[in-house]
Amino acid sequence: MANSLPIGKLKLLYLMDCADIPVSDQEILQSCVDWFSYFELQTALAEMFEQKLLICQSSQAGVRRYSVAALGKQTLVHFAKEIARSVRSRLEEESVHLRKRARDASTFVADYQRREEGEYVAHLQILEQGHALLDITINLPTIQQADRACQYWPENANRVFQALLEEPVSISEEPAGT
Repeated sequence: MANSLPIGKLKLLYLMDCADIPVSDQEILQSCVDWFSYFELQTALAEMFEQKLLICQSSQAGVRRYSVAALGKQTLVHFAKEIARSVRSRLEEESVHLRKRARDASTFVADYQRREEGEYVAHLQILEQGHALLDITINLPTIQQADRACQYWPENANRVFQALLEEPVSISEEPAGT
C-alpha cells in the first residue's frame, strides 16, 4: 500500500505532517495548488483517509479538518526520502504558512445546529489561546442564514468585536446627565 503511494500524496502527507495542526481541505489547497487541482486534492484526501494515513474530524457545519495518522507518520519515516531534498525544504517552508492559515481559521470559530423548533442556532466565537474572547449565539430562521453567518464570521469577527468594544467606551465618555 505505502510502497505504491504516488509522490503527490507523499508530498501532501509530508506537508501536513510538518504543519502539525489539523487543517481544512481549503487551507491545504492553497498550499498545494501547483500540484493538485481541487478535485485531485479531494480524491487524494478521501483515499488517504480510507488508507488510514489521515484522520478526519468534521464540525456540524461540515468543515472537515485533516491531520496525519500514526500510519501516515510511519509511512513518512520509510518514504520521505523519496521526496527530493529541495522539495522537502519548500514543503517545510509552506507548512509554516499552512499552520498560520489553520491557526487563523481556528481563532474564529463558527458552527450551527438545528433546534427542535425548526430554527437554527449559530455559535460564533473569537478564541485567543484557547479561551473565548467573544462568544455569540444567534437564533436564525433558516439554514441558509445560519450557514452564511458561519461562512462570513472569520472575515467579519474583528470588525464586530471592535464595534462592541467601541460602543461601551463611547457611552462611558459622555458627560453625566446627557
